[in-house]
Amino acid sequence: MRASLLALKEQTLEKLALHDNELRELVRAVQASDLADGSSGVIERLTLRPLDSAEARRLRLIESALACLREGNYGVCLRCGRSIPRERLEAIPYATLCIACKSADERRNRLTRSPGG
Repeated sequence: MRASLLALKEQTLEKLALHDNELRELVRAVQASDLADGSSGVIERLTLRPLDSAEARRLRLIESALACLREGNYGVCLRCGRSIPRERLEAIPYATLCIACKSADERRNRLTRSPGG
């Protein structure tokens, strides 16, 4: 899973780097350091910029998943504490919620966005 997360991180950084020259310099700094460790300060600077928020959010989730791997709690649902199924992690390596908790979140979000909800 670590290799998959690192590959996703690299792809996300490349997408973010398409935005401007300053960002390209930040991405080069991340790429020059170890992609798994030691780049959190640069990652913070990247994600604080008003860029493509979906890509910035994805980058934060990938960083969080890599931290969980280092700490030994990767694949544990942040809401209920149960294991996230391997199939889900293979599809979305940076998933933080099990399918049941993610589905409940999505239902709740739909209700709060709907008129009168």
